[in-house]
Amino acid sequence: MFSTAAMFVGIISAIERNGKKKLKDMNIGEIVAAHKRLFCVLKQDLFTHDFKLEKVKKKIDAYHLDFLTKKTAKETFVAIVTSCSDFDESALTHVDCLTSSSVWNMIMFSILSNAKGDLDNDVYGDFAKLLATSSDVESANIPQAMQEVADQIAKDIDCGEFKSMSPKQAEEWLQASTSLAGYKFRQFLKRHGHRCLGEFDVRSLTWDMDPKMLVKLLQNLVGVNKENKKKEEESVSEIISGLQVPLGFISKCLLKFVLLQCRRGVRGREAGKSIMVKSLHHWRKGYRQLGKLMVSEGYLPDEDLVFFLTINEID
Repeated sequence: MFSTAAMFVGIISAIERNGKKKLKDMNIGEIVAAHKRLFCVLKQDLFTHDFKLEKVKKKIDAYHLDFLTKKTAKETFVAIVTSCSDFDESALTHVDCLTSSSVWNMIMFSILSNAKGDLDNDVYGDFAKLLATSSDVESANIPQAMQEVADQIAKDIDCGEFKSMSPKQAEEWLQASTSLAGYKFRQFLKRHGHRCLGEFDVRSLTWDMDPKMLVKLLQNLVGVNKENKKKEEESVSEIISGLQVPLGFISKCLLKFVLLQCRRGVRGREAGKSIMVKSLHHWRKGYRQLGKLMVSEGYLPDEDLVFFLTINEID
């Protein structure tokens, strides 16, 4: 994959190395090979990888959760197993976004390494700097949104009073409060409630399943003075002009385009991950329900044990 990305900039590098040499005077074999490689890259959905994100998100958000309506453990288990393929699209979309993001990153790395002619600290440093400029990424929004909720709580209630509440009392206040803090808390759960630490473990409890975990974090954040001033974002031209690697005019133009695609790739990758995590969260709810029914029907002494059984053992 790296060689494919490297060939994307093969023609550009060749032109800049040859200075005034015209494209028609270049080695025809090199040009043909580069174009073939370029075509292979372009047909990998690099420009369309995130087109399906909104559609898939709506589908997952509106999923029927039929397995939660069953009356017996057997019916619930059958409904869960038969729903497996319902979430294929979310996983495949995430893989498409992840792959495209990785390829764009490698193309960007290839531009820098070709311009420098070597892999040194300047190349790695500039690559890291360019990657760090991504903005409006969902995973980065979570701590920011959490801090905003905490800041609003500090405005609506005495910090000491909120911190002195038990997590259960604080949760009840946030869930019932008509204040802006309560509204922001509920909106946070609506958007990010399917997330948590260890979110790819189906046994983990998410924030909407146990909001007290989130409340504890908020109690720690309330009253913590943090500078919320948003840094003025540098333009792409300013970022590129501050790089250490010497770039030719064509490489700069190409890098500007590729950087925008890298940013888009990161946003798509993180949005796709969130959708896939939510798909897993639906299964998590199903298996939690299955565990409860198996306990009530005498199959298990503890509902949590369902997560330690194989499919065949449950069946």
